[in-house]
Amino acid sequence: MATEATTSRPSRVDRVTDLVVGLLLLLGAVWGGVNAGTATWDATTLLVRGETVSATVVAVEHRYKLGRMDDVVVALPPPHGGQAELATPREDLEPGAVVATVVDPADPSRAALEEDGWPWRTTLPLLLTPLLALAGLFALGLAAFGRSATRQEPDTTEPGS
Repeated sequence: MATEATTSRPSRVDRVTDLVVGLLLLLGAVWGGVNAGTATWDATTLLVRGETVSATVVAVEHRYKLGRMDDVVVALPPPHGGQAELATPREDLEPGAVVATVVDPADPSRAALEEDGWPWRTTLPLLLTPLLALAGLFALGLAAFGRSATRQEPDTTEPGS
């Protein structure tokens, strides 16, 4: 005796999980967009207004964790004067080293090492933001409209066989 094919509906837990995942992805997209946008704006401003000078490394804080950048303090030459704090992926810098540094003349505390590949290093995360947003919207769509019903194969075994 064959039974009819049945469809299963997504459970309440599936919908709540999709909702939470979707909201977290959208929040991640917003957070990533704000941070990457700010970094892109700063890098672009420095690219437009910056002047390249030779600066002397005063202090370095090495961070040996994967993906962490080292904190470097450089002494700027006149007329900029003073010091600038910056982050760099370079691990070869020590106090006393002379490095090519791009400085914003209007705000000498805004600086970056010329060899770091900026502004591309800061703008690439901005490209990932739409992908996070789309994934979040997809998960919210699953939460709102449910997953497609899955068909279960009918049980075709005869009792007593």
